[in-house]
Amino acid sequence: MTATATATTATPVAALDVAGLLAGFRRRELDPVEVIESCLARLDAVDHEAHGIVTVVAARAREEAARSARRWTTGQARPLEGVPFGVKDVIATAAVRTSLGSERWSDWVPDDDARSVALLREAGAVLVAKLATPELAFGDARVGHRAQNPWNAEHWCGGSSSGPAVALASRLVPLALGTDTGGSIRVPSSYCGVSGLKPTVGLVPRDGASTVSWTLDHTGPMARTAVDLALALDVLAGTGARTSTDVAGLRVGVPHSWFRDATDPEVAAAADEVANVLGGLGATLVQVEVPEPALGAIAAWVITVAEFAEAHSDWRENTSAYTAASLERLIAGSALPAGDYLRARRVRSDLRRRGEAIFDDVDVLLCPATPTAAPRVAPPVDDMWADGDRLWLERVARNLILFNLLGWPAVVVPAGSSTAGLPLAVQLVGRPQDDLRVLSVAAAFQSATAHHLSAPPVGMPAPAVP
Repeated sequence: MTATATATTATPVAALDVAGLLAGFRRRELDPVEVIESCLARLDAVDHEAHGIVTVVAARAREEAARSARRWTTGQARPLEGVPFGVKDVIATAAVRTSLGSERWSDWVPDDDARSVALLREAGAVLVAKLATPELAFGDARVGHRAQNPWNAEHWCGGSSSGPAVALASRLVPLALGTDTGGSIRVPSSYCGVSGLKPTVGLVPRDGASTVSWTLDHTGPMARTAVDLALALDVLAGTGARTSTDVAGLRVGVPHSWFRDATDPEVAAAADEVANVLGGLGATLVQVEVPEPALGAIAAWVITVAEFAEAHSDWRENTSAYTAASLERLIAGSALPAGDYLRARRVRSDLRRRGEAIFDDVDVLLCPATPTAAPRVAPPVDDMWADGDRLWLERVARNLILFNLLGWPAVVVPAGSSTAGLPLAVQLVGRPQDDLRVLSVAAAFQSATAHHLSAPPVGMPAPAVP
């Protein structure tokens, strides 16, 4: 039976996932007004900065919850009717402040929702909070945006979709929207023990999200289960919401070398466990090699800084408005020779062509997500590493950023805990447009295990596994 939180009188509302909430609404065991009030109460009760909360959207959420309750009563419920959700604060929300984590944009109130937000709201989901991000999703975290890892505040929560991951893990919201340019959905999902999808490039609309790199940026859902990610993705991209837990005969590619060379033994063991579980469910494990991931990571970084500088080309008008990390990357991107940028684009084209041949032999790839559990941080967080950009590529996004370059769908799901009690995670990757298959494999793993049900000490207790 699927290991997922379902609505029962014994399960706290905050512990329910999206599927559990919808089941409760459908059976009239839950009411959207009750759920939103519970969600708002929890949001009000926590330390907003520590939990990644930038803005709470209370009055409008209550109005929309009342309308959702009427729709359930009259049989007019939409796919996500009454489900609370949060949005990373680089994604525009109509009439709700969208700060981009930036001093320069701290008072911006958009007139319109980003298309991704509009799609969720049109499906009945209720926006309850804007969630923390480092500046422009690529700089340092400003005061008010320094979310903490709910499993252990002495360890990093990841970035740049830090607020969504912390809020999900802390059971403040069951669904969130994030963005991912080099791992920004998947890194915090890995460190905080939640599930996050970087969809096929372009599958989910990016209109209304602040740009880091227009060719590497992805908008995607974050939740606590792969089933919930599929429900959200259907609304965001029309992919179909049904996942299958039947992986019999599926070919799972397991790359080594680069993806294991810098991986801690505990993370490698967790990835091996996932492979064994999928093998036990009938999947066939196949050893594969992904072409030149190190070169791909470098090409991705070159493209990112060049396009970041172009997207924010007026940065010289007010350099004091940017954090040190943003400014360093803007300077680097502006100074980058055009030839280097063009060579990086050519590398991407070549690796895409060569890489997609892998799927002649396998259906999905399985590898560790972040090579380590969440690293320890020492104040100030921005000085955590002497060379943050290099170590981001080598120790944080090492297994992730290549798939931004290639544009392939990639989901991160929890896969156990370290001896220090921190989440460990794996990544499942598919061919372009095969997002639902990737989520189905993740759902199959989660149907056979309970890692995704674990809650941090500050969260609600995990529900019993049915």
